Amino acid sequence: MYKFLLSVSISFLIVSNSTAQTGTWQNINIFGGGLTTGFSQMVFVTDSIGYIYGPTQNSPDDMEKTTDTAVNFTALTIKSPLKGPTYVTTMAWPTALNGYIIADTGNVQSQTNAVFCLHTSDGGVTWVSSGISDANLQIQNLYFPTASVGYGTGSLADGSGDFVAKTIDGGATWTKAYSTTKYSFSYGKLFFKDPNNGMIFAQSNSNNKINIAYTTNGGTSFNFAPTGTDSIPPNFLQWNNDNSWLVGIDSVYRSVDSGKNWKSVVAYDTGAGPATVAAFHDSVGFIFRANKGIVYQTNDYGVTWASSHLPDVSTSDTISPIAASMPSSRVAYLLGTDANNGVDVMMKIKLTPPVAPPQGVAEAPNDEINFRVYSDKSSLIFDAPPADESRTIKLVDLLGRECASINLPPSATSSRLALSTLRAGSYFARLGADIVKFNIWQ
Repeated sequence: MYKFLLSVSISFLIVSNSTAQTGTWQNINIFGGGLTTGFSQMVFVTDSIGYIYGPTQNSPDDMEKTTDTAVNFTALTIKSPLKGPTYVTTMAWPTALNGYIIADTGNVQSQTNAVFCLHTSDGGVTWVSSGISDANLQIQNLYFPTASVGYGTGSLADGSGDFVAKTIDGGATWTKAYSTTKYSFSYGKLFFKDPNNGMIFAQSNSNNKINIAYTTNGGTSFNFAPTGTDSIPPNFLQWNNDNSWLVGIDSVYRSVDSGKNWKSVVAYDTGAGPATVAAFHDSVGFIFRANKGIVYQTNDYGVTWASSHLPDVSTSDTISPIAASMPSSRVAYLLGTDANNGVDVMMKIKLTPPVAPPQGVAEAPNDEINFRVYSDKSSLIFDAPPADESRTIKLVDLLGRECASINLPPSATSSRLALSTLRAGSYFARLGADIVKFNIWQ
């Protein structure tokens, strides 16, 4: 059996449990008591950098950015390339600098390139527009697993069916990767683990049953896995690093065999409602009930869940979840609306990242560590903030000899290496200027 020891400084803390240590959800007091109501989407790309969007009283296209863990937000200016009103339908931020917006003028049939994609590569300071040449593609849901590869779903403007679209050049061009006939499936929300592996909600138009359409070849083909329910609307999808699936419909279901069999892991609650919002990072995740401030946490890819309650903002259970985001294993965010006070609120929880070594991990007690190495029973796990470019993690021994090299693609935040790859001994992992020392013994 391999054993693992990690140290990133001379003084260190021994951590021996295998679950994330949970802090307390805190309401972040923004703008004197809450955000302007109307925000509908949120993405945090790093622990401190995040974006929110929605039609608020400030603007019909109100996009705002934070760089200080949601303490303050500043408005971004989105300039339409077309005259007249535009309607932003969805956004995606695969990295802190690269963001995408799909919008249209509401007059698709009579205007060339009325549906268009806006892309920023400087965190929202400037935007470049790319008209979607096939105006029949009305993209309503968007997901970018990398800075340049993205997928969208929506209904064809001519009413002939639904489609899956794909871009490989940062939204400059879109192609219809997959489509259906009018009376087969309607496509909805989507999640892509990486450029090749992704899943999409697909509702059968014949019996309303919810299916998971999934691809393992970058959208060249899709398989359909029925969930057995016709709940509307489907809420969230997650393809975990252990290859299990989680979907939030009426209940939260989990599959470990590509959708052949499903198990309810969080049941529907008639009083608190379904779990409508969720956020995950590696083995840890949170889901939130629709009607009450109930939150569930998992530390094992959704096998088991522990229930707790969000703090009350004014009176009990006034917060309805809108969106959640978990950029790393250190922090998670919740955007909600407080109907009693007419504001949106932001909540945050800090976590001690999970570790599961056979005998323990020694780790510096520093919440701001950017590059981490830890272990489960079979692998070394490398955790880092996302970056726009490809990076390489170098592993060297005490004599400076390179023992392994691990590639991190653009926007990737984690990678694994089998423990059996390395012999017992002391090693250094280097990612840019960050160096972590760890020991392996048998």
